Amino acid sequence: MKILQIAPQVPYPLDAGGRIGIFNITKYVAALGHQIDLVMYSQTEENHEASGVLSEFCTPHFVVAATKDSPVGALLNLFSLVPYNVSKYIRPEMLAKVKELILKNDYDVVHIDHLHLAWLSAEIKKIKNIRVVLREHNLEMEIMQRFYENQKNPLIKFYAWLQYQKFRRYEPRLCAMTDTAMMITEVDRDKLLSFDQRLKTTVIPAGVTEEFLSQPDGETDPFTLFHVGSLEWIPNYTGLQWFIDRVMAELIKREPRIRLHIYGKAVEKLTVPSGVKDAVIITGYVEDLLAEIADKHICIVPLSVGGGIRIKVLEMLALAKVVVSTSIGKEGIDASDGREILVADSAEKFAEKILWVVNHPDESQSIRVNAREFILQNYTWSSLAKRFTKCYSEKN
Repeated sequence: MKILQIAPQVPYPLDAGGRIGIFNITKYVAALGHQIDLVMYSQTEENHEASGVLSEFCTPHFVVAATKDSPVGALLNLFSLVPYNVSKYIRPEMLAKVKELILKNDYDVVHIDHLHLAWLSAEIKKIKNIRVVLREHNLEMEIMQRFYENQKNPLIKFYAWLQYQKFRRYEPRLCAMTDTAMMITEVDRDKLLSFDQRLKTTVIPAGVTEEFLSQPDGETDPFTLFHVGSLEWIPNYTGLQWFIDRVMAELIKREPRIRLHIYGKAVEKLTVPSGVKDAVIITGYVEDLLAEIADKHICIVPLSVGGGIRIKVLEMLALAKVVVSTSIGKEGIDASDGREILVADSAEKFAEKILWVVNHPDESQSIRVNAREFILQNYTWSSLAKRFTKCYSEKN
């Protein structure tokens, strides 16, 4: 099968969930013997390292364009029907490259990653009658709804509400232009179908690579917590700041040996109260995350905004870490509270569950074993790739 895959970002380095998701779809579908042209936006002309890695399993094509947020762009978007997060990606450079590749090649299917590029579906259909599928890594309207609901600043809240209303109209309409919307969770699919029952959808979750499942289950320090994720993504930042402000003091008061380690980009945004400063170790971005967290015990996921599946949660379960997450953090993952994961939706519950893990090593060890087995049975990329190709080959 010859596949044209279109992505809103370069899926390398593998330092964020969006990149990881795109990268592994490409890699594992190619491993089944399919030929892939991957065209993607890049913020820079310098893509030598990414090109070298991606060329091992696809032919990469980079479209250089600035798609980052800008205050002026956000303000001007008040007069547009298209959500701002999508409008940044509607560029003639991308359309020209896609047209060039479709006219030059006989593709069996076009795979579009993220709603941000779904506008291309209508343009592609004008050029050639070809199957187009959309991978919804998140339900964008759900993320925006939760974002505005959690805002305290009235101006930001109003702007986010306007964006949510745009997504409610735009997302179902764009999904309808594709032949199938491949949703990442049943929750996302049900929400999308509530707007239009006629939409053709299927559900394929995200997964983990064998690298995570093959890591040795070594000794960990039971008093270590850790958080993984770029704080450039606002929900990560607000969730972690909430945890530091609302949970850490209680934890230290009841168990002074507890330490929180923080990994990821933009960690300079955090404010750490003096009372817990000695218990919070901010490391930032690291090249070898697996080595850094090998001896860490409890992964915290204090998200109050999100959609789709958190790939990092799947990876931490695969590494046999004890994951303590909000309901939103584990959304779309069928792990059971108390068996493969621990769920907490308040500061009190977070402290209670973490202290339970610290004080019950045997029971928490069972959760670690169950977590890894759960991922092995349900969320490997090698098995999920077959579900993508099955969707690709369906008749319109």
